[in-house]
Amino acid sequence: MSINKGIIKKYAQGLYKVALKEENVTQISVRLHSIKNILKSVPELNQLFITRRVQIEDKMVMLKNILGDKISGIEMDLIVLLIENGHMLLYGEVLERFDYLIDKDSKIIKVQITSSTRLPDDEVQKISSTIENKIQKKLNVKMDTDISLVGGIKLRVGNTLIDGSVSNRLQKMRDTLIQV
Repeated sequence: MSINKGIIKKYAQGLYKVALKEENVTQISVRLHSIKNILKSVPELNQLFITRRVQIEDKMVMLKNILGDKISGIEMDLIVLLIENGHMLLYGEVLERFDYLIDKDSKIIKVQITSSTRLPDDEVQKISSTIENKIQKKLNVKMDTDISLVGGIKLRVGNTLIDGSVSNRLQKMRDTLIQV
C-alpha cells in the first residue's frame, strides 16, 4: 500500500468515526461534496490552499471568510488538518474513501446499469430484483446509456464491474485473434 493510500484511509476513517459520533453522516457528506464542487469550479481557491507561499494562518482566515457559514466545524477541521499537513491535494481521494465507508456500512448498494439504449422499466426492475436477491441488500439503481456499447449491458454493483456488452465481447474476440 502506498503512503498516500494509508494517509487517505486514516483521514477518511477518522472523519467517518466523527461523523458517526455526531450522527450526521449524510449531511457531512453533502457539505464535503459542496466543498469539492467549489474547489473544482474555482481552481484559484484550490491552488491557494495547496501553495506553500501563503501562510497557513492566512489560508484559515480566507477559508472562514469564504466557507465559514456554509460548513460545520467537522469539515473546517478536516480542511485545516489537510492544509496544515500539506495534504490538501488528497481531498478528493479522502472524500471518495469517506463515501466508500458510508456505502460499505449502508444497507443500500449503488448499482449503475449502462446500456446502448434506454431499457424498459420492467427490464430494469427484473435486473434489480435479481441482484437484490443475490446480495440481500436494497439497491439504489441509476440508468445510463452509452451508444458505444453496441448492445448488451454493463453493471456496476458497488465497486464490481460486470461487462456484458457486445463491444466488450468483440474486443475480447479481437484480442484472441491477434494472439493467434
